[in-house]
Amino acid sequence: MFTLTVHSKNINPETITTTDSMGYVQLFDFTEKWYAPGSNATRMQWEEDFIKLGKQVENTPERYVKNVLGWFELDGSSKELLYYKSSYVWNSGTFANMYLRYSSEDDNYTKQSLREAYLFTHISRSDNNIQRLWEIFKPLVKLTLAPYMRTGKQERGYVQGLTDTWSCILSKKGYKKKLESIYAKLDAEKPESYTLIQYVRPLVCEDIEQRFKRQSEYYDELADVGWIYSFWVRRYHEGNAAITLSILEEMLTWEDA
Repeated sequence: MFTLTVHSKNINPETITTTDSMGYVQLFDFTEKWYAPGSNATRMQWEEDFIKLGKQVENTPERYVKNVLGWFELDGSSKELLYYKSSYVWNSGTFANMYLRYSSEDDNYTKQSLREAYLFTHISRSDNNIQRLWEIFKPLVKLTLAPYMRTGKQERGYVQGLTDTWSCILSKKGYKKKLESIYAKLDAEKPESYTLIQYVRPLVCEDIEQRFKRQSEYYDELADVGWIYSFWVRRYHEGNAAITLSILEEMLTWEDA
């Protein structure tokens, strides 16, 4: 049981306060472990620490959600709000290996970064749980994101791009088998984020590719396209594509909020 209250002069807190009927909130699913028995002892201990922390976090889920939103700082120099993507949380193995490859195991920064990724990648993604979390935390999310859903905002463009991309995928013949095949290959090979386009190419529509192609000599021009399609590959595999689409479409209605 908990109470979610958002303080704003424009919002009536009574309309966004949860009740006892909401009960316990499951934020995480720790069924899938990163490290099997017999793995590096330090990493196994870290994982146990992360799980204990996650169970504590579930007692105060509002704080965690606020922290997640806080990572998307919306100052003038950072417009990457909805861009917290595959290079960081797409696959736990990719992320863990990246940090442990370049950092010593006694590095506190490494442990802290892994802790954040561990909790993020273990958020329970069942469609029922996502729906419930959305109902509870939508006021907080809306308070944070609504200003960035206005016409012309880059963030709105990405949300619109995600919904359009799903429509594109549905138009592809045999899209279900393609989604399943792509996920299996991604899961097995755990590629770097900038190579995702090579895997999702069978699903790509020309208009989406042109819309999100980046013009930069310092950044792979199709990295965004690869992420947008891999986003839906993961949602389809998790079985929550429908509720995810519904949430994104609702966010687009915040244009005048």
